[in-house]
Amino acid sequence: MPATSKTKPPAPPATPTPAPVEPRVIQPQVGPQTRFLQSKADILIFGGAAGGGKTYALLLEPLFHRRNPLYAAVIFRRTFGQVTNPGGLWDTAREIYPFTGARGSLHAGGFKWPCGSRVKFSHLEHDKNVLDWQGSALTCIMFDELTHFTEYAFWYLQSRARGMSGIPAYVRATCNPQAKGWVKDFIAWWIDPVTKKPIPERSGIVRFMARENNKIVWADTREELMKRFGEKSVRSVTFIPSKLSDNKLLMEKDPSYEATLRSLSRADREELLEGKWGVDRGVGTLFKREWFKVLPAVPGDVKLVQQIRYWDRAATEATGEVGNDPDWTAGLRLAKGSDGKFYILHVARFRSRPLAVKDSIHSYASQDGCAVGLEHDPGSAGVAEIDDLVRHLAGFIVRTFRPSADKATRAKPVSIQAEAHNVIIIAEPGATWVDDLLSELEEFDPEKMSHAHDDQVDALSGAFNALSSGVKLFFSWAGEGARNEERLKDKTLNPESVLYGQSD
Repeated sequence: MPATSKTKPPAPPATPTPAPVEPRVIQPQVGPQTRFLQSKADILIFGGAAGGGKTYALLLEPLFHRRNPLYAAVIFRRTFGQVTNPGGLWDTAREIYPFTGARGSLHAGGFKWPCGSRVKFSHLEHDKNVLDWQGSALTCIMFDELTHFTEYAFWYLQSRARGMSGIPAYVRATCNPQAKGWVKDFIAWWIDPVTKKPIPERSGIVRFMARENNKIVWADTREELMKRFGEKSVRSVTFIPSKLSDNKLLMEKDPSYEATLRSLSRADREELLEGKWGVDRGVGTLFKREWFKVLPAVPGDVKLVQQIRYWDRAATEATGEVGNDPDWTAGLRLAKGSDGKFYILHVARFRSRPLAVKDSIHSYASQDGCAVGLEHDPGSAGVAEIDDLVRHLAGFIVRTFRPSADKATRAKPVSIQAEAHNVIIIAEPGATWVDDLLSELEEFDPEKMSHAHDDQVDALSGAFNALSSGVKLFFSWAGEGARNEERLKDKTLNPESVLYGQSD
């Protein structure tokens, strides 16, 4: 029947009620995370076993000041690749900051809140990168995985911490345990020297430090140090450990993670699951001290058929300040014998400014009377630098090398020969350079980053690979100061290729 004015139209279909949206809760877990965020210490290190929620707590720290327009923080990783690793620092930040009103992108380098407060993400792959922050005024400086950074970088960056926002500038850092190194030494008071585990009763206890003659002086109260150094010289420090069992959310989300940690090697398991510091890792993976025989002279029936002093160069001078531990310039003199074995004849090692490095290399070239190998960095700056050094060594046999593989790959060939006892050290009894070389070789472990320096390792592998490359490196027995006129009496050599040929 047709509808009339009195007929009611059919009711529209019922609209389904949307499911309630559960608000995102951003908060620390009760325990080490809350103690970390509540601490007022100038310097706080949050560390221990893997899975303790350290990075998440670090990212929560700036949220307390997101309404302060002058607040500026930076979070460092050793390399920028570590910032962007899947599930790492940047991915976790994206799960937190946009829900608090912040906007940002990786291209912009961080996040910014509407009022102007901001957090940047950056790296300190090389110590020289600290100079990029000159002139900055940072309220909070944060280091994720502090044991990956040098002591110099940690302390120098604190000169950029300034309380311009009305908040006293402060430093926060996270880390996993360290077998040995400056971080382990710095927090030694909080670690049991016998069990190597953090002392529970000392977690979060604040101590006070000042510097005297480049050494840290500790005290239990601020007043003790103020009497000696004045109020402005004293800083408060604390350490808060954490472990997987403190992170209930992770254990619920991934119950297999604990089994993963338990399946690690003994040393890794003690560090990452049990949170032990100073775990004995033994020697490195590529060299052992007992592989190297030390003789006072080359055996009489052996003739040295080729020889080179290979330089792994650094251009930073040691200042004597605490934390200043730059790389060394190392020049290792290696010879190949008629018996097929390799003889380490000497290692020169020093820290100097670029001009002094050039002069020292020239001096050793005059004394050695053998080929000079120079390693150079890629890029136009590296090429210009090496060209300048080659000109400085005019009159000597010079070859340049551009490494095309990582340190471990370059070191493996000489490691194999050393294990076969085909690498011999020639040195007078008591020569101090021998122990320095062997200690560095023994500690070299590129996978665990447990070595402090690898300059001599690079010099040895560079020299070995140069002698093994098939490139003839002619040298003369003419004595100190021998020049190319003496070396090139062998008419089978092409003088130009010997003087200027490049092997990169």
